[in-house]
Amino acid sequence: MITYRRHKKTCTHRGDRISMQCRCALWCKGRMEGKPYEKSLKTRSFKRAEQILKELQDGKKHEEPKKEDAVTIERALTAFTWRMRSKKS
Repeated sequence: MITYRRHKKTCTHRGDRISMQCRCALWCKGRMEGKPYEKSLKTRSFKRAEQILKELQDGKKHEEPKKEDAVTIERALTAFTWRMRSKKS
C-alpha cells in the first residue's frame, strides 16, 4: 500500500504527491485481500495515516465515527441552553 496526497485544484504543491508542505487529504492505494484498494484515509497527517494503514493491514476495518457519537447542532444548542439556564439559577 502506498500513501499519497490528493491535492486540491488550488494547491501549489500539485506535482508532489507526498508533499509535507501542504495539508491536502491523504489517500492510500494498493491491493487488499487480492483486490484493488483505493480509499481516503480521512486524515492530513502522515503519522496518523501510517497508523490507519497498519490497522488495515492487521485486518482491522477503518471505521467512520458513529453518527450517534457525533455532536449535532441541535444537541450542542440544547446543551448550551441548558448550561446557560443552570448558571442563571
